[in-house]
Amino acid sequence: MKYIIVMVLALGLSGCGNTITGLGKDISTVGEKVTEWQNTPSEKEEVDSTPSKKEEVDVKKDKTK
Repeated sequence: MKYIIVMVLALGLSGCGNTITGLGKDISTVGEKVTEWQNTPSEKEEVDSTPSKKEEVDVKKDKTK
């Protein structure tokens, strides 16, 4: 009877090892996707070509000189 219990426990633990390995791969894949997403610039980060208020003031000062 003890041998049967030991065999069942050994089989159960071997299944857990594969599950943990698979879970680790899934976490790595999600991490790679998040990193790729973070490194991709959004549309709002594009440089705006309109001058800022400070630049407008500087241009007006240059024109008056």
